[in-house]
Amino acid sequence: MDKNFAGQNLNGRSFRGQDLRGADFSGCQLRGCDFTDADLTDAKFCRATLGGGGGWRKLTNWLVAVVLGIISGFMIWLINFLLTFAINDVYKYFTGIDIPLEDNNTLLLIGSLYAASICLLVLATLKYRDWSIVTGYLVVTMIAVVPAIGEEAHRTLAGPLVLVLDGAVALAGAAMTVIYLLLGWYLYHRALQFEEPMLALLRRFALLWRCLSGTQFAGATLAHTDFAEANLTAARFAGAKFLQQPSFIHAENLHLAWTYDTPLERKPIRTLLTGGKIDSLVFSNLNFRGLSFKGLNLAGCNFYHTDLSESDFSGCDLTGADLSEAMVLGTRFSNATMTGVIIDNWSMDKHTQFDGVTCDFVFTKRNKDGRNPPKGDFKPGEFSKLYQEIANTVDFIAHTPDELTALLRAIDHIKQQGGDIVIQSLERKNESVVVRTQSIGTIDKSAIYAGVKEQMAEEMNLLQQEKQLLLQKVDIQAKHIDTFTLILSKAVEGPKIMNDHSRHYGNISAHSSAVNLGDASTVNNHIEQVADAELKAALQALQQLLADSHLAAIDKQQAHQAVDELAAVSQKPQAERKSLARRSLVFLKDLSSVAELGEQYGKLLLKVAAWF
Repeated sequence: MDKNFAGQNLNGRSFRGQDLRGADFSGCQLRGCDFTDADLTDAKFCRATLGGGGGWRKLTNWLVAVVLGIISGFMIWLINFLLTFAINDVYKYFTGIDIPLEDNNTLLLIGSLYAASICLLVLATLKYRDWSIVTGYLVVTMIAVVPAIGEEAHRTLAGPLVLVLDGAVALAGAAMTVIYLLLGWYLYHRALQFEEPMLALLRRFALLWRCLSGTQFAGATLAHTDFAEANLTAARFAGAKFLQQPSFIHAENLHLAWTYDTPLERKPIRTLLTGGKIDSLVFSNLNFRGLSFKGLNLAGCNFYHTDLSESDFSGCDLTGADLSEAMVLGTRFSNATMTGVIIDNWSMDKHTQFDGVTCDFVFTKRNKDGRNPPKGDFKPGEFSKLYQEIANTVDFIAHTPDELTALLRAIDHIKQQGGDIVIQSLERKNESVVVRTQSIGTIDKSAIYAGVKEQMAEEMNLLQQEKQLLLQKVDIQAKHIDTFTLILSKAVEGPKIMNDHSRHYGNISAHSSAVNLGDASTVNNHIEQVADAELKAALQALQQLLADSHLAAIDKQQAHQAVDELAAVSQKPQAERKSLARRSLVFLKDLSSVAELGEQYGKLLLKVAAWF
């Protein structure tokens, strides 16, 4: 298929769904052509003329304009008569003079003043961009007109209809109609050509009508398609696939094309694309997805929170530009100048291209606190290498210690399952922790992010279950400790009188009267002097248990002395034992919190305490 159509008249022709990759439509007449669902990758429309098809369309536009003008003129003419009644009644109320409506000069004067007031009202509203001017005018008019209608209810519409037949009155109506038609044309022109914000609704309906039969690109693939110097009047780009940087450099009348619901909808974007002109440095919160800005001077521009994905900034001067929170997925910055760019929390991926970028330093914080590098400048090519590696990273944030634990376990789980993900760094930000992960091979950020988040939710559930089990175990152990402490405290505080027949010890033995303290020494004590055989055996067993423990040497020595003191106190009279044994028993009770001493230690200590 021959794809060279350069210079041909193709008005009204359909190319629906055709493969037109690389086709040349340079200088063609393409009014009313249909390119719906066509593949126009690398196609050229340079100097082509697009727009509505056929002369009948122009005729229809004129007829519609005339009909609307007549209807508008008649409605305003009718309102003029109602206003005339109101003015006549107000004048009669204050002067007592009734001005007959058949007085043509009066009617012409009233109509002219009313028309002039409407024109001034519209101009003032547009100048000061304040709809309250219109609101106030309408309120005053209604206050004046409604009472007049009530008082003049006896006057039927036959009165105005008769007046229509009067030649002078008809002339007045015609004059006012012309005035309103001119006013309507002014508003229409201002809405289309100057894109007056207060007339946005009028502009939308006007473009909708003008572009109904325009050149159609709905569903077409516009990848690197060239519209340089083309006349785009009435072209319909809604629904087109702006996948890879179409060019609109020096294109004409893009503002007269149907671009709603596309990245071309906003005036600053169209101005920048077609003429490279910057009316404002602020482009924040806009959609630049898939557009081409090759070679433009964008120094100092604000692209905060702007979607720049798949756009082409090759060779652009972005010095000092603000790219904070911008989406630069698949964006091309090849050979761009990016010194001083602010990149706080921008989003990029492995398709973002930095080859050939000239950059001395960047700011990682929007307030320009975080300079990278902190001192000096990047070496040639260092920025490209550094941030190309960062492009393969996915960041996660944990706000609590539990979230951090679950996140780390989730990443480890995915890695054990064969996932290509490793932890590159952990960075603390305020009260949160940012975990940066990296993939050595090809990375699908959305898939990795979704997978980690899903596994993290499962790990959080498991972590909560583990914490519940641990709390239950701690609670049970705490109850045991509390019970033991209570029993021991009562034994220490309350004296017990026991006879020889009430005490029995099983499985208690001591190797010798001298206890090995674990430091290759032996200590003589008073245990051998204890008269009661069962108390003696209990003290020897308790001392041996302490000696075999892993207590520190100083603790063992103090424990041995406490046991030795109890042996000595046991020889004292019954009345003195409680006060003399208190200190040693309290010390030995405090050692019961050491888990390694175990249950046997507690039982022995209770039996010893019972003697005092």
